[in-house]
Amino acid sequence: MNAQDELGRSLLQRFLNYRNRAEQLRIMAQDMPERSALLMHTTAKTYDHMAETIRAILLQSAEQTS
Repeated sequence: MNAQDELGRSLLQRFLNYRNRAEQLRIMAQDMPERSALLMHTTAKTYDHMAETIRAILLQSAEQTS
């Protein structure tokens, strides 16, 4: 295994972690008062944005290696 493979796996794991965390926050927000739920949804959107950034990096890397 080379360093690029390890980096790719690390990025993929981060992507999955961010997506899962966003979903967890949305589920938690269902049982919260409106103001708290809004904060949870905003935080979830941040995790979504971070996941999309990593996804773009992974796609760009895949294009460069093919």
